[in-house]
This record gives sequence, C-alpha cells and structure tokens, in this order.
Amino acid sequence: MNRRWRALAAGLAFARRRVAAQTRDHWVRWVTAGVLGGLLVAGLALAVGLGSWRTTVADVAVNVAASAIVALAAVVLFVIGTRHQALKRLLRYQRQTLMAPGRSPENRPNQARAVVAQLRDGQRHASVLVEAPAGSSRASFIQDLEVALVRAGIVAVVVPEHRIDQVGVVPAATERFRQTIVGAGVNEVPLLTVLEALARRRRVVMLIDGLDGLHQPMDRRSITELTASRIADLMAADLPFLATVDLGSTPEEWEGLRVVLAAVDQSATATVFAGGLAADPNRSVAERKLAIAMQHSLLELPTVLPQTEPGLDTLENAADRLERNGALWVLLDTIDQAGRPGPATGTSWLLEHLARKLVLMESTYVHRADLVADLPESARDEIPDLIAELEESGVVTQEHRPAGPVLRFVDAELREAVVGLWFARHGRPYRQSSRRSRTALAAEIVARVRASRDAATVWPAALDDLARPGVLTAAGDAFGALCADGLTDEAPPIDWWHGHWTASNDVDRTTFVRRLPAAACRPCAPFLWSRLTQPEFAVNARLVRRNICRYLGSNGQDSWAVLGPQWTALVGRAEHGRLAWFERHLVQPWPGSAVGSLCWILPLLALTTGESREPLDCLERLAAATVPGGGPERDARPDVGLEISLAEGCKDAAHVAQLRGLAAPEQLWATVVLLAETARSWVSRMVAMQAAFLLAAAEPDRAEQVWSLCSAERDAPGTHPVVRRYLDILMGASTIPTVDLPYVVNRYVWPDDTEALEAAGGELGDEAALILATTTIILNLGEARRRVYDDQLAAQYPRVRSLVDPTMPACLSGPMTAMSSASVPCACPLSLCGPDLGTVSDFRPMSRVFAYRCLSAMSRVSTGLRWLLPWRTALMLHLRRAIS
Repeated sequence: MNRRWRALAAGLAFARRRVAAQTRDHWVRWVTAGVLGGLLVAGLALAVGLGSWRTTVADVAVNVAASAIVALAAVVLFVIGTRHQALKRLLRYQRQTLMAPGRSPENRPNQARAVVAQLRDGQRHASVLVEAPAGSSRASFIQDLEVALVRAGIVAVVVPEHRIDQVGVVPAATERFRQTIVGAGVNEVPLLTVLEALARRRRVVMLIDGLDGLHQPMDRRSITELTASRIADLMAADLPFLATVDLGSTPEEWEGLRVVLAAVDQSATATVFAGGLAADPNRSVAERKLAIAMQHSLLELPTVLPQTEPGLDTLENAADRLERNGALWVLLDTIDQAGRPGPATGTSWLLEHLARKLVLMESTYVHRADLVADLPESARDEIPDLIAELEESGVVTQEHRPAGPVLRFVDAELREAVVGLWFARHGRPYRQSSRRSRTALAAEIVARVRASRDAATVWPAALDDLARPGVLTAAGDAFGALCADGLTDEAPPIDWWHGHWTASNDVDRTTFVRRLPAAACRPCAPFLWSRLTQPEFAVNARLVRRNICRYLGSNGQDSWAVLGPQWTALVGRAEHGRLAWFERHLVQPWPGSAVGSLCWILPLLALTTGESREPLDCLERLAAATVPGGGPERDARPDVGLEISLAEGCKDAAHVAQLRGLAAPEQLWATVVLLAETARSWVSRMVAMQAAFLLAAAEPDRAEQVWSLCSAERDAPGTHPVVRRYLDILMGASTIPTVDLPYVVNRYVWPDDTEALEAAGGELGDEAALILATTTIILNLGEARRRVYDDQLAAQYPRVRSLVDPTMPACLSGPMTAMSSASVPCACPLSLCGPDLGTVSDFRPMSRVFAYRCLSAMSRVSTGLRWLLPWRTALMLHLRRAIS
C-alpha cells in the first residue's frame, strides 16, 4: 500500500513539474515575442520620427527584397553544391570500381572515345545505338565505354537486360540509378531531382547491353519495333543512353543514332582469348585466324572452342573446320557432341526437352522449375547431373534470378539450331522456323535433308515461297552445311539465288557472303561472280562487293577451278579493251566494272592458290595492263580507278598473308612495288604502301625494302601532301622491332576503308584516322561532282583530275574556302566543290561516329598533329557537314 502511494505521489510530482515547465516555456515564448515586437515597433516609430512613412516603407521593402535574394542565392548555391558533390562522389565511386589495380586493359579505347564524343554533342540527341555483331565481344566494349564515360566526367549506369524485360526500360534505368547512388553513399539527395539534373547536363548515361533483348524470340521486324518503342520511352523520360543492339536492329527512324561496333580483329584478339595474343608466333597466327573466322560466323567462343586451354593443333583445327564447313555445320556438330543418348534420359533428351519448352513458352530461356514441372520423379533426379554435363561442355549456363534459377544457352545461335532440329521432328515443315530465325530455318532444312538424303529436291523447295529478308542467309547456311556433309555439290540455278538476293538488304547480303563456307565455293562461285558484273554491279553496295571478292579470292583453288577461264579471258580484254575514262559512256555495258572486281580478287587468288602458275601469270598481265592508269590528258590508258582497285586487292592479299602468316609470292610483291613506284594516282600509291607495310609484318625480311619505298616516295617532289604525311606516320613504325609489327599494324593501316568508316576507324591511331578522313572527303567530292553532270565525258574529268593531281583541293586547304565551298562555285583547278553537289558521302559513307572520332582527336592538337594545322579548320568544317 505504501509502495502504491509513493508511486502515485511521484507521478503527481512529475505531472506538476511538467505542467510548470510547459507554463514556464509558454511565458518565455510570449515574453520573447513581446520584446521583439516592442523593438520592432520602437524601430518603426524611430524611423517615422526621423523621416516619413514613405521612406520607411521603401527601406523596409528594400531590406526584405535583399534578404530574399540572399536567401534564394544561398539555396541555389546549396543545391548546386550538393549536386556537384553528389556527382563527384558518384564519379569517385565508379573510378574506384572500374580502374582498380589488376583490371584488364581496354581493348577498343578509340571506338569508346568516339562514341562518347558523339554523345556529348549538344546539337544532337544525347543517345547512341551501337550495333554489335555476334563475336564482336560487346561485353568488353561495354566495359571500355564505362571507362571512357567516367574519364569524360559522366556517370555510367549499367542497366541489366533482364530487368528491362521484366519492368520496362525506364523503371529499370531508374532502379539501377538508385542502386548506384546508394553504393556511392549519396543518400541525402532526392533521387529523381538528381537524375533529372544530371541527365539535363548529360552527366549521366544509361548503359544498356541489349536494348533489343527480350525473353521471347521474335522476327527481325518485331525486334526493330520493340527497339523503337524502348527508344521512345527513354526519349520521353529525357534519359541519355548508350545501348547495344544486334546487327540490323536499329529502327529506320533512328538511323542517326547508329554506330557499328568493329568486330574482333587481330588487335582485339585478347577479347576472345583471355590471355591475349600469344608470344609464340605460330600460336598467335592460329588465334588471329580463328578470331577472324568467328567474326564472320557470328558464333561465340565456347561453341567453336569448348576447351579452356586449347593447344596449337586444336586452335588450327577449329579455325579450319569453321572456315571449311561453316557456322551451321559447327553448330550441328556441337549439338551432336553434347548430346549423349541414354536409356530413358540423357543429354540428347534434355536438349530436346529444352527446345520443346522454349517453343511452347516462346522464350529464350527456361526456368529450372518449369523444366522439371511435368517430369516424373525418376527423371527429375537426373536433371542436375545432365545440366552439369551440358554446362561443362559449354552449351548451357545457369543464371540466378529473383524468381529462381534459369537455364540459358551460352550461344543464341546454338539455341536456335536446337530449336530448328526440334521443328524438323515435330513441327509442320518450315512453318514455324521461318518465323522464328534464320538459324532455326537452316537447321530444320539440313535435318530434313539428312533424314531424306534427297538434297536436290528438299532444300530448294523449302525456300521457294519464303523470299524475304533473312532467308538468303538461311539458304546459304543450309547449303553450306549440306556441301560439307557431301549431300550435294550442285547449287540451284542463278535465277533461284537471284530471287532471294533481290528480296534481301545489304546487311543480309553481307552476312550471307561472310557465313558461306569454303565447301560451298565451287557451286556458288558463278552466282557470286554475277553480282560483280553489270548490271548487278551497280545495284550492290561497295561493302557487299568487297566481301564477295574476298570470299572468292580466299578460296582461290575452288574459285579458279570454276571461273578461271572467264577470268583469263577478262584479263585479255583488259589488255586490249576500251577501258579509258573518256570511253566509259561509249561502251555499254562498260567492261571496267568486271575488270575492277577482278583487280580486287586476283592478288588474293595468287596468294591462296599455292604454286599454280596461271593465276600468277594473270596477275602479272593485269598489273601491266592497268598500271599506270590514265590521266586527264586522254592517253588511252585504262581508267585510273582500276589501278586503285588493284592496289586495294593487293592490300587485301597482304592483310590475309599477315593474318595467316603466309609468304607472299614474288608476283604479288612485284605488283605492290610496281604500284608504289609507278602508279598514276596518289591514292594507289598510298594503298600500295599500306600493302607493303602489311607484307613486312607478315615477312620481317622485307621490312628494309618497305622503309626504303616509303622514304623514297615521301621525299619525292611530286608527292601528294596527304601521302607524304601518311608515309611519315608509317615510318614511325620503323623503330618497332619487326617481330612486334603484327601486333601494331591496326594502328597504322585500315584493312578496309568502308568498314573503318562505319566503325569509328577501329583502333587506328588518331593521325591515321585523320588521313583516312581527308582521303575519303576528297574521293567523295570527286564522285559527287561526277554525278551532277549530264555530259558523262565532262563528269569523269574532275574525278580523274582529283585522283591524280598532287595538290590539295582549295576547299580543304583553308577555312575561308572550306566555309564557302557549299555556297559558291569552286575556283580551284580541281573544280570539286560547289552548291550543286548535294550529298557527298554516298560513295564511301562516313559514319557520324567516325567524324566525331576525328573531331575529338583534332580538339586535342597534340604535338604529333601539328602537321594538320594548315588545313585543320577546313577539315573540321567538312567533318561537321558529314555529321549534319
């Protein structure tokens, strides 16, 4: 009882103290307010007593306004400082993550910098789409982009592909940005406010690997529409982005954002083989050969080379098998090797079960729970071991998702081949596979032909009613695999191929040629050659024609066996035909188109046909007939463009010799020297020097001869300024040990100008990239000038003059002439520029990202670029026009 009263008394005392404290606080507040109010009234009274009411009110208003301005400025400075500190902390966090010691070096820094330069242009969309072919190691390029962005002071937010498919692209990007600022410890700022502020200043970029990715398979048109929808969502949210998509997935309305990622070449082999280029020259050659074969096949490394540490023989066999038999044959062989039969279950059964689930669920992966949902208990127990076996063979991989683990094929092409085989056993012929993918269609065709053993009837009929984009590549894949199997050696008629060719676009045509295996060369050679002669020559893009010539030249013995008589006769026509530039309009069809194509083929053919004498003799005769080319004075020599084509063909052959470690025949070396010393065009001489440099990389014993050629041409009085500077660049490589030349050639030489212009110059050095830009502008001006004349004779003269004249065009020599070149007629002897030209980049298209790459290089104006100062501003103006 006493305890209760004591507790009650204590409670009452506490309540009394609390009431007293509250009362005291209340009185303190009122007293304070009263004192302040009194002071304010006294101040007003004193001000009125000393002046007037009007003066007092004005003074008070001024003080209030000044206080408001100071307060607003303080708030603005606080917000700006907070956001600046947030940006600094985010960048510091990313630098610590991306540039930690031991991180693998950048593989394609120049391309990454070019993409970032395009992104930072305030006059264009703050977005870039990077088309990445399979085998181009896009994952490593994403890492290069992260580093380039952070170095440019831009926060890179990597958005996972699977989250885009689950919640949408904008929510996934916002969610990932939240995770980034939390990881950086920036928790005191509003998320959306900071994101909007950084996005407005282009200080944050959403880095999306696979904007066109989704869990359901779609045809190319549907994928393009999906990509366009996601781009529109990002644009509506004002979020800058850098996104990778598959080749051909860029919507037409967003072509201005498109950049093509340079595929794996010898300088980026480290992106394919984790250890980088081998010290052993033989192994290095085998790695480069396999990397190039993979680039053309669009397959991933585990499909082609399951072993983690392959020996030299394994590398060589893998490259030869891929080149000879083709991508589809390798896919089907990989499936056969991975598929182990069992009494009730086995890996073969699991692959078929996976294909069934993929088809039924219309997905690109299968949840592990769904995989076993309809299986009996006895079969479920074996699933983990079967999955482990397929993982070990490099066929599938497991990914952990919030909803549980999923099973995915390592190679998307392998997945589609497995599905195509399932269609061959269970579906209506070609109905579903033709809607799914070209690989699924090709795999179904081969499976049905193998089952029937009647290739001549089954496979052409399968494609008769499917003349649409993508089917051409499926036809080439299927036919190549059947040729490799020995099931057919006779191609359908040229008219049959022509129908599918006409229904396809340039991307499909290029992919068709690059994936066509050597086993299909003999039956396909007549059709391919028909694409290189008139009238088909004029309707096929330059890149398509170059790839056809490389294919025919690389498979020299098979091509020569089929087309040798035609080519020999064509060389004879070149020796005695009317091929001068001023006769082009008199002879229709002009035979120079076919001769120019042969100039691209014969040097490579001479390299790959071994000791065969006839191709070597034809090369010597063709060189004598076309070098030197004809000049503007009408000397009846063949068009100087044929001379340039021969130099480009020699460079192709030298590049293959360097990649494969082949020794060039003396006839090829003699042709290169002939071009370097006697060619009429400065373009021919420069390309010939590139070929000589590549041959020196393949055969170090020739290095001294190459440096002598370069030195003599550089010091000659009539050398074109662009060529003279480029030879200075090449001579800089003379200090590099000859054994190391194969590893640096791509800093100095672009194997193909069209591909280099499309892919930001690859890993060319800055100076070499500027040389390529200058050369391309001059060539495009000449071709544009040719097109505006109705008189074909007058049209050819400026083009020929620009190719042989050793002076720089006035519109590239100074800023004033460059600025007026698009508005007033040309005043220099070359007569290239003028307001009537229109578009000048159709001949050799220069991508925007390449132009940005060059502008970024010139903005740094390092000591090595001092040579550019006389025409730096002029070149910048022309590059700006290429961008606009």
